[in-house]
Amino acid sequence: MNKFFSKPFFNKDITVEIDNELYYNKKDFFDILFYHWHSIDCYNHHVFFIFGEIISGIKITDSEWEFLLINELENYIMETVGSLVLHASCIIHNQIALIICGKRKSGKSLLTNHLCNEKGDLFVDDDCVLISQKSIDGTNFPQRLRDYVKDSIIIKDDEGNNRYLKNLPKVPFDSQTTQIIIFIEYNKDENEFKHLNKRELFDMLLINCRYSRNNSQKYSNVMELVNNVDSFLVKYTSFEYFDEVVKNIYGE
Repeated sequence: MNKFFSKPFFNKDITVEIDNELYYNKKDFFDILFYHWHSIDCYNHHVFFIFGEIISGIKITDSEWEFLLINELENYIMETVGSLVLHASCIIHNQIALIICGKRKSGKSLLTNHLCNEKGDLFVDDDCVLISQKSIDGTNFPQRLRDYVKDSIIIKDDEGNNRYLKNLPKVPFDSQTTQIIIFIEYNKDENEFKHLNKRELFDMLLINCRYSRNNSQKYSNVMELVNNVDSFLVKYTSFEYFDEVVKNIYGE
């Protein structure tokens, strides 16, 4: 019998069906990938099939097939759900969603790992944050870290580099309300913390938009975010400084 994993995204359930032989040949990979999804007996609607030697044009004999498959799954989820998607990390801190945006290698994954493992925050996503009206959700797929961490498994990315898949321990059961967005930048020389005005936030969100059905939806959804969240720019030299910033923002 094939394996089925399912997860609700707002008002849509998405199911992934995996060929039984392939699942058991790559069990470590699939178990960590769908660790936070529900294992079910059969599919519902919106099914992504993982069958055979070629999956959505990806050959499973290629060294980077796991990395490419995750990208394909994310693309399928984004197009099926149809909501605005930000290239960002997201955690739940004190029951409030915190979206962390930043350029490549700005430290999003490391900060997310720190906040979830050291501070007990809930993990939503590390790359793909879906936003529908005022609610957010994520794929709950594992982090794809550039540096080794304990209890991770190794895959190759599309540039041939090692990536380390690592699940964070806790995820929220339901979609959450977006209230705070932080744009981060690692800076070894100085710290900076400032509030963003609406124009700055609008422009920066457009840059970090990963998916939208069309420009009209994108501008409308981004403006709705701008009018309903607090936003900040944070340049940080250490986790300790960032922790103090979070306390400041949350009034702790």
